[in-house]
Amino acid sequence: MLYQIWRGESIEKILPYAFWWPFDPYDHYFVMLSHQIYCGHMLMAVPLIMDQIIFLVIAEIISLFRQLGEEFRTAIDNSMESSLRETNEKLKKCIDIHCKLIEICDSLNSIYSVPLLVQILAASGVICLIGFIIMVLDFVYAIPSIFGFFTSLSQIFLPCWFGNMLRESSVKIADQIFMSDFHQLNNSQRKELILVIQRSHRAKTIKASKFFTLKLSGFGAIVRTAFSYFAIVRRFYKN
Repeated sequence: MLYQIWRGESIEKILPYAFWWPFDPYDHYFVMLSHQIYCGHMLMAVPLIMDQIIFLVIAEIISLFRQLGEEFRTAIDNSMESSLRETNEKLKKCIDIHCKLIEICDSLNSIYSVPLLVQILAASGVICLIGFIIMVLDFVYAIPSIFGFFTSLSQIFLPCWFGNMLRESSVKIADQIFMSDFHQLNNSQRKELILVIQRSHRAKTIKASKFFTLKLSGFGAIVRTAFSYFAIVRRFYKN
């Protein structure tokens, strides 16, 4: 369109969305076009911005898990240079932080599990319907729907990505302990670390209620489900 305007050619006045106005929008075509492009941008940006709250919390938890793994390893490797009391205090502090992080993850699931389920189901339905719109309409009219398609896809992908990172970072606590010089510790300290390792093997994840565990493999399953619904809708439309 901009190229046609630059060359001085006539353009077909098409608006991306079917709005109702108390006046003829084509009398103010470029104003209405700019307004609809802005509305489309806000429609895509606002849902993603609202999701940043939980993503920031998860990112902070991930960084704390990684830092905690380093603190475990440092406390164990320096146990020969420190007194027994200092080593016990460092390990106790690390274990307390680990327990608090697990509690935070559980609280996060209790708060966001149902909203995440609603978001994923809604985004899956939108992906299905937008795929149908792209199939039925001409490409020019389907362009605004394509942006909505990628927005809905991002609303599924980003929680799965952060959930997968949280899962990996919580499991790596056990790896950091196992790679340290834990054989330098006494039996009491080793037993405490065994409990930490066993608890770390139960990876902390973000769940969409009891139906989905948000991880990268789960993202593929959700998208396949959405496209299977799209195939059903397309079959009914053709019939």
